[in-house]
Amino acid sequence: MPRRHGNAQHGKQTPVPKGMRVEVEGITTLARTLKQAGDEASRGFLLAANKEAASAVEHTARGLVPTRSGDLRATLRSAGNAKGGVVLAGKARVKYAGPIHFGWFKRGIRPQPFMFEALDRRAADIEDIYLRRLDELLEMVKGAEGD
Repeated sequence: MPRRHGNAQHGKQTPVPKGMRVEVEGITTLARTLKQAGDEASRGFLLAANKEAASAVEHTARGLVPTRSGDLRATLRSAGNAKGGVVLAGKARVKYAGPIHFGWFKRGIRPQPFMFEALDRRAADIEDIYLRRLDELLEMVKGAEGD
């Protein structure tokens, strides 16, 4: 199950972390096991699964991000590699992604945790993505054994 880092508590000032992380429990063990199936196959599996999971969260976050001008929504992007997936918001010109998401109580900005909400809404889908991709990999490995 995805686990998120960072927490916004209503009514309390919380530091805005430089970034937030989502961990998939057991992914290191999975990566080690997949390595035994073959480097190319395991890297391809992890790359595809991580990219797809991050893209799913990004897509949902686009519908949840608070908008005035649309600038913050336009900065949403996702990426993935064999080590993990990431969804990012904000850029040099749009520095307020953190205060919008986590809040800034001293300035009267309440938290609007759209990224956490997107992750929560897609948690079951993320699990399905990894399971489906793993099934595809297992079928590929079984097929290679028959050669």
